[in-house]
Amino acid sequence: MRIIAGSLKNRRLKTSKGDVTRPTTEKVRGALFNICQHRMEECDFLDLFAGSGAIGFEALSRGARSVTFVERDRQAVRLLQENAKELGVEGQVTILQGDVYQQLERLHQRGRHFGIVYADPPYGSSAAHKEEGEEHLYRLVEWFDKHELLQPGGDLFIEQLSKARQVPEAEHFCSFRDERRLGSVHLYAFEAIQGS
Repeated sequence: MRIIAGSLKNRRLKTSKGDVTRPTTEKVRGALFNICQHRMEECDFLDLFAGSGAIGFEALSRGARSVTFVERDRQAVRLLQENAKELGVEGQVTILQGDVYQQLERLHQRGRHFGIVYADPPYGSSAAHKEEGEEHLYRLVEWFDKHELLQPGGDLFIEQLSKARQVPEAEHFCSFRDERRLGSVHLYAFEAIQGS
């Protein structure tokens, strides 16, 4: 796994062996940062279900001011720490271990705000895993629509394996922007409502 652009271009990342995490492909990462590159400079970035941190470290490479990683798995957290150290970006990185929704509540209580949030919740090809992924999609959108964690105009991206049965409704603190198919995955984009 390598960083594909920016100041850390071609630097390698350690990744988990087995099925503990599922790294986001270069195609999806490239498409994501093409969409939000204009907002990356000096952005505070939140990487949820972070795994090895490919998305967050790519954000730092492309100009993000800081990245907060949230990951439950201990092995993945160790890899995040090792990757941050090897890349020399420890001062720009915060790693939170635990349940994503509990950590979101804590970040909200601390008054944190982020310009871009990327969520890559667990999913797989089985019907049960697809359903779990869709449940995360709805739960995440509902949470961000009720909590002002995104800066006005900020972006929320959620990766899914398959197209959702319907787009989650959001109207308070964020609104649906678009959905794109990128190879085998779908990327849902929401935007924080200006002046909310």
